[in-house]
This record gives sequence, structure tokens and C-alpha cells, in this order.
Amino acid sequence: MSLASPATHASRIQASIAADAAARSGVVASWRRCIARYGLDPHAHSSRHVLTESELRRSDEQSGPFLSHVMQPLSHLSTMLAPFCMWVGYADPNGVILAMRAKDGDKAQVAQWGLTRGADWSEAIEGTNGIGTCLVEETPLIINSDEHFFARDMVMTCVVAPIFDHQGRIGGAFNVSLYGPDMERESRRIVASLVASAARQVECDHFHAMFPAHRIISLGTPGRSGNALLAVDSDDVVYAATRAARVMLKLSDARLQAGICANDLLNTAEDGLPSAERSAIRRALIRSGGNVSAAGRTLGLSRATINRRVRYYGLKGSVDSSQDSTG
Repeated sequence: MSLASPATHASRIQASIAADAAARSGVVASWRRCIARYGLDPHAHSSRHVLTESELRRSDEQSGPFLSHVMQPLSHLSTMLAPFCMWVGYADPNGVILAMRAKDGDKAQVAQWGLTRGADWSEAIEGTNGIGTCLVEETPLIINSDEHFFARDMVMTCVVAPIFDHQGRIGGAFNVSLYGPDMERESRRIVASLVASAARQVECDHFHAMFPAHRIISLGTPGRSGNALLAVDSDDVVYAATRAARVMLKLSDARLQAGICANDLLNTAEDGLPSAERSAIRRALIRSGGNVSAAGRTLGLSRATINRRVRYYGLKGSVDSSQDSTG
């Protein structure tokens, strides 16, 4: 594929903005942001912005445990995409690359393109690009080679997915930059699916790690991928929710802080003392291997009472019919 000259590319950007194409194209909307909001010039030849060592250490520290949950999915993604000419990286919420994988023979080349640890790929610095634009729009994207704001970035096509933290806020992004003969392959849709899957894995791992003492409820439904999660406390009150769960159930920070019962939210079970009692008896029966008398002793109930309750709630257990008149 022959790439347009920098001057031609810049003219195309300006013409698209002048034609008010932003309403029809997310890419043109990003181009307009770059000029109107950030004051960028598509004709400019600015140098890459790379953090100093101290700035990079600070970014690593701010990412904290989130970064540790990124590494394994990042390595797995790199392995899955090994046949492609590609670079795989994770950028923090500010667009700074904190972790990356590249083919050994291509590391020097991709570094010249700005694909290096500590490089700032925020939209405000690098214009329209996979990482920066994804972080602004908080949605998976494919930025084709000629959709980048600066002509120098037309050497690659970027496939990117946002990653959300345990509070549903943007936690960074996974980006795969395809180059060479793979840049225009139709298989980039498959790449997009793998990138999104890796992002969901980070979200799930991080959410479980942040709430180890809570019960985690998955809201996965047919066609969904299981990253819609709720953390529920011992009183069955929802304590936290992933971004996918918040969108699915229309949950806001204010709603969560006010307190929501999981049963009310999911409409899955009757609430109140009868429901709680049935659940307690069922758990005791399971732990006693179905022995009703043993379950009753665990709960501090007489044999007659536990026998009546087991029959009343339709639970399975070896009921002693000789004792059901008192209690």
C-alpha cells in the first residue's frame, strides 16, 4: 500500500473537518478535537514525548496492583499474535506505555515509531491514534493507517480496547499495532476480538483481587463474556461493580453508595426472614450430607422443628417423622 504524503494527509484532515464530517465519523471527530481542543497541527513535525526515568517510576507506582494484572494477559496476547507483524502494549489512563512486547528483530524499528516504554500516546500529544483516542472515547477501536492524525504514524494500523478498573473507571488500554504486510489484513477483526478478550481478563482478575472477602456474582448471559461482575458483602448488599455490570444494570456511584440489595437488583429471590431461614437450613443440610438431625443441631433447632421446616420449605433430607409435635 502506498502512503499519502504528509502534506496530502494534512489537507485531507482539514478538508474533512471543514466539510463537517465529524457528525458521521468518529475519526473526523477526533481530528477536530486535535485541532480545536489540543491545538495540534497536522503539518507539524514535533518530537515524541517520552517520560523521564523518575516520571516513569511514578507512573508505575500509580498503576499499582492494576499493572501486575496486566502482565500475564499481555504476554498471552503477544503469544497468540506471534505470526503477525505486530507490537503489543499496555498504556495507563494517561496514555503512557508501561508494558510492551515486540518481535526481537523489530524492536529498534518500532522504537523509532514511538512504540517504547514511557512514550506518551495521549490524544492531546499524539493526535488521533489507537491508545489516545480509545482512552478518550472509552470504547474499542481500530485506527487504520491513514486515520492517524500525524502522517508519521501511517506506518501502522492500531487495534485497541479499553480496560476498566474495579470502580468502573478507565484503567488503561491494550493496543496492538500491525505493520508491514499485516497492516491491511482482514484478520484484524480477529485481532480485535483477542485484544478485547485480554482486556476483559484483566478486568476480571483485578476485580477479584480487589474484593477477596466479598462474594463475586457474574452476570454473564448468552453472548456476553463474563466481565459483568458484582462484589456482594455478607449482608447481600452490592459493594462494587465492574464497568460492564454498571452499564448492564444502570448503576452509578451514587446508587452504589446509597446501598442496593443484590436480590432487589437482580430479582432472583424472595427477600425477608423466610428466605434467609430457608437458605440457612439448606446450607446446613448440604454440610451435614443431608442428615436433618445433624443440620438441626448445627442451627440450634430441635429435631421436631428442623423436620417441620424441611417439609415446609420443600428441602431434601432424611426427615425423622417420629418427632414432629413440639418445638
